[in-house]
Amino acid sequence: MRIAVLGSGDFVAEIAQIINAHAEMTLAAVGYAPETADKAAGLIALANRLSIPVITRPTQLDDINFDLVYLHSYPTLIPADLLKRHRFVNTHYAPLPRYRGFHGLVWGLINGESQLGYTIHAVTEGIDYGPIFYQHLFSIDDDVTIVDAIAHIEDHLRAHLMAVLSNIGKGLKTIPQDETKAIYVTRRKPQDGLIDWNNPSRLIHNTIRALTPPYTPGAFSHYKAEPLYLCKSRLIESPAYHHTTGKVVRVIPERGVWIKTSDTIIEITEVIYRDKPYRADQLLNRVGISLGTSSNVINHRRTRDHEPVAG
Repeated sequence: MRIAVLGSGDFVAEIAQIINAHAEMTLAAVGYAPETADKAAGLIALANRLSIPVITRPTQLDDINFDLVYLHSYPTLIPADLLKRHRFVNTHYAPLPRYRGFHGLVWGLINGESQLGYTIHAVTEGIDYGPIFYQHLFSIDDDVTIVDAIAHIEDHLRAHLMAVLSNIGKGLKTIPQDETKAIYVTRRKPQDGLIDWNNPSRLIHNTIRALTPPYTPGAFSHYKAEPLYLCKSRLIESPAYHHTTGKVVRVIPERGVWIKTSDTIIEITEVIYRDKPYRADQLLNRVGISLGTSSNVINHRRTRDHEPVAG
């Protein structure tokens, strides 16, 4: 089976190499979207080594001899006429039909899901609407971060993707998505990581673990009018009570600080400030320090769009 791989990032280049090494498969071409050119070095190097085409526009596929196009972290919508001429399969990092769209894993963590997963599905018109070939779900607890979730998914794909693609080539049947269970989400931007201390502790904790570095610079607040990136947090058992939000209410030496939220308190243990990592109690070292917001966050040198993820 001849397969063209379109996507971005080092993991996609690794998948392309695995496909090329498989006894039943041949890598026919690789490609990436122009907006992800900065993450295409691995794919381009592989294509040069194998003397195969590099696709930068989906319409170039018409000039390639292949049986299947595999998409992974590929942000460009495939034109409807091209979908009629060729067969496309996509890996989406979410348990479809939940979290159709961009950054499904991030939104799943923010929403406090107890299960995450990925889906391999046929590509049809509409974002992530296609019927499902394969789905893997796994349970998580309150300490699982976006980095942990991605590592689990990529390890699972290394072990199982080739068998799924082989079965697709042999006529693996699909399962329709249940439209009544669909959830739709959109691409996140840097400003979406700003912490609102008027939110409940659990939502703040979920947002911090959903944006853990190095996936993004981190969820953030402000300290002395500059961005303070919150890298690690912990939920604390506490009665609900009223207090000014965003203030340090306890400093625990060698561990971190407690900050008041809308309902209880949250422990922050690791932060980054002015590009330097700190244990939170080293920087926020007295009770009463107030964390807030600032209009300068969008242009701060450390903020950037979140990395594209599969789907």
